[in-house]
Amino acid sequence: MSDTVTLVSKEGEKIEVSSKITAMSGLIKNIIEDQDSKEDIVFDAISTVTLNRIVNYCQHHEFINPEPLKKPLPSNKLEDFLGDWDREFLEALKEEELTDLINAANFLDVKALIDICCARVAAMFKGKSIDELRAEYNIEEEFTPEVEEQLKKEYPWALEDNEDRIEALRATQGGDVQKL
Repeated sequence: MSDTVTLVSKEGEKIEVSSKITAMSGLIKNIIEDQDSKEDIVFDAISTVTLNRIVNYCQHHEFINPEPLKKPLPSNKLEDFLGDWDREFLEALKEEELTDLINAANFLDVKALIDICCARVAAMFKGKSIDELRAEYNIEEEFTPEVEEQLKKEYPWALEDNEDRIEALRATQGGDVQKL
């Protein structure tokens, strides 16, 4: 395997990166194993901006996967569970950019990046009520009051606190459910 790999974005921009990126990207690793590593690897669905973000993330972490995040997240504040660089990296993204990054990281199988991106999304939702989320994302009521009441009766756990939900799961699983 050569020391570098050339990745090509959907705009045709070439990004040369260390072949060590294979330690963080399952897809790039598989492609390099299956083809001559001197060939460019073209990603027709990933923009130059997003591909550069993924490469920057991998380079910052020196092509070594960081420790997985502990779950559940301790709070909705990124500084409570991410290092400064990762937090600033994510906070600089608009929601659409974050979505693009999640999709590209998922496609490239960069698990550590998917993990922190999804943690940011979870932090954006954590501690907010359904009504707050509907207002923030301009989601209109989907159900009539009658249908909503029926759903509350059929799925009461959906509106309980996480701790109540976990305890209910433990009770049904004989206590074998780990803390989520």
